Formats: sequence, C-alpha cells, structure tokens
Amino acid sequence: MNKLTYLYCYYGGVDWQKTRAYFCSGTGEGLLINSKKRFASGIVPDSDYETLRENIIRGLLEIKDDETGQSVIENAYKREDIFSGEYTKDSPDIILKLRDGYATNESVEASRVLEGSPADEMLVAEHRLEGIFIASGPQIKSGIKCDTASILDIAPSIFALLGLPAPSSFDGKVLHQIFKDDTIEGPKIDSFEGVRKQLGNRINVLKKKGKI
Repeated sequence: MNKLTYLYCYYGGVDWQKTRAYFCSGTGEGLLINSKKRFASGIVPDSDYETLRENIIRGLLEIKDDETGQSVIENAYKREDIFSGEYTKDSPDIILKLRDGYATNESVEASRVLEGSPADEMLVAEHRLEGIFIASGPQIKSGIKCDTASILDIAPSIFALLGLPAPSSFDGKVLHQIFKDDTIEGPKIDSFEGVRKQLGNRINVLKKKGKI
C-alpha cells in the first residue's frame, strides 16, 4: 500500500465500522477480512468469517472482462491452501492469482471494478510465480540448469555455501548440484539466535582473511 493510500485509508477515507473486507496490497495481491479476532477495529465475528470468505472468493471468480468474456481472476486461494506454519495467521485471508494481462490496483477511489488501461502501462514490475535463478562464483559449476529450483532453496544454499547450519524452520533444500565441490550441510539450528552467532563468527573469519 503506497503512502497516500495508507493515509487516506487510515485517516478518514474508509469507514472501518462498515468495512468487512479490503484489498491490502497491489504487490501481495491479498484480501484481508476485517475480523474482530485479528484487528482492534474489526467487525466480522468468527462465526461469520468462513462464510464471508467463501462468498468473496465466489464473487471474485465471477468477475469477467466484458471484451473477452474470460474470468479476470485465475484463482483465489485461502491462505492455508498456500501457507503453513505459525505465521500463516499473519498473511492475507485470501490470495489472488490474476490472469496474464491483468493487474491489481490498491486505489480506493476507482469508480469501476475494471479499468481499461493495459497492465503493462500501469506497472513497472509485478510479482509472478516464475522467476530467474543465476549463480556465479569460484565455487559454482557452469552450465548447470536448476529447472526444479524454488525461491525457498536460495537461503539454505547460501548458508551451505558459507558452511553454516540453516534454521530448522527453512522449508527449502540446498542446491548441491550447482557447487563444484561437495558442500557440507551442517546440522539444523532451532534458534535464530544460534544462526546469528554462527553467521557472526563466519563473517569475522572472512574479515580476518581479508575476503570481505
């Protein structure tokens, strides 16, 4: 949410006592239910939460482009369908996946659901499921393709490259296939404080060797 929209929403632009759900971020493409359990100014009780969420998802999937007749929303997910773990409760209640050629806008001043501007004229960048992974360096093999690599694998691979144990909460795996030498994956650490200590020690060693 940009600063102007934030100020408008939270300082008089939106009546939160009449708002049951709202679109929170153009980059995150998520909707939040204004629930009593989650927000101090929430109005949606737990008993209505799931029914409201189902109705919103159904309505979103029914939005069609008048010119093409196709649905604008490719899918709308409940947060638990995508995320897992203790921080799932902090994510949007509904996450959108738009069809190619469409983009969301967090403005609260639009008069129509669909505006005519092409997505590529509205955005400098946009979040997508597909990405590019490139690795280079003295310890990296050349010509290796990682067709199944995930963004979740990046952090564990960096930790392994540094000879550090990764937090046990990491979901990703080490991309061993990109390394020239066998990279020893250390034991997992439950505490992030333990990771910080290990990382600090490693940085000090590299500084003494003049590598950073």
